Amino acid sequence: MQQLIASMRMFLWLRGGFSASVGADLLKKAGVPDESLQMVPSRTIDRDRTYSSAVALRDWIQEHRLSVQRINLVTENTHARRTCLLFQKALGKDVQVGIIAVPNPDYNNERWWWYSEGVKDVGSETLAYMYARLFFHPSGSPPIQQAAASRGDSKQ
Repeated sequence: MQQLIASMRMFLWLRGGFSASVGADLLKKAGVPDESLQMVPSRTIDRDRTYSSAVALRDWIQEHRLSVQRINLVTENTHARRTCLLFQKALGKDVQVGIIAVPNPDYNNERWWWYSEGVKDVGSETLAYMYARLFFHPSGSPPIQQAAASRGDSKQ
């Protein structure tokens, strides 16, 4: 496991009240070496936070002229589908987006409907996913590969 962690490059971005530096500290305590971590903060905004996080990561990747074909994201299980969808929209079809879904520790995820917090999470994320799938059409910078191609870069 340590060898796997050491070979991975991890990106952290600011999301809500959870700062990239707090996330980095937790990963360091779990054994992830400093050189494998890169904090990528995003602006704190009131709407489209997940997509804004994805755009911040995309912009950082472009700014550093990195070649990214795959990325795994860690998020709460109820947020996983929407996170994957919105990061895919921001990063483009040539980047494979994977999800590592972690359960919410505030309730039993196998019986989420027994808990008001579980019902709120599942209900709000279901509606948010439907909104993102059906109505969210971002404008602005193109995905990674399109931007690199328009600059004439061979290194994406």
